[in-house]
Amino acid sequence: MTFEDWEQALAAERFGLRLSSGVSESALTGAGEALGSPLPGSLADFYRFTDGIFDEPGQWYVAWPLARLVGENQARPLPGLVGFGDDGTGDWFAVRGRDGIVVYVSRVTGDQHHLADSLATFWSGWLAGEITT
Repeated sequence: MTFEDWEQALAAERFGLRLSSGVSESALTGAGEALGSPLPGSLADFYRFTDGIFDEPGQWYVAWPLARLVGENQARPLPGLVGFGDDGTGDWFAVRGRDGIVVYVSRVTGDQHHLADSLATFWSGWLAGEITT
């Protein structure tokens, strides 16, 4: 997605979200090296646009800053998945590396369920209230 597509999809001010400036290519490369493989394409594009999304009304990072993404995934790795945020209760949103599907992961039970076929679809559905956990 282009920067314009991300701006439109997230419409941050309308939802009370605070976006940070995107990360550099060297930061993405470093994250991939720390995790043992590059971030999936759609997730890398997302982080080029913004380094996390803070939900002002709920007071949590619905999408973690890149440094936190690395730390969380190193501390509690999930094979084949890259966690990128949470629902405010500690359960993760993750991208499946091989196909970009977004899943919800219970950090207590490890159960996973499909949320969206792509990161863009996840964000538009989450913000519209059409995707819930």
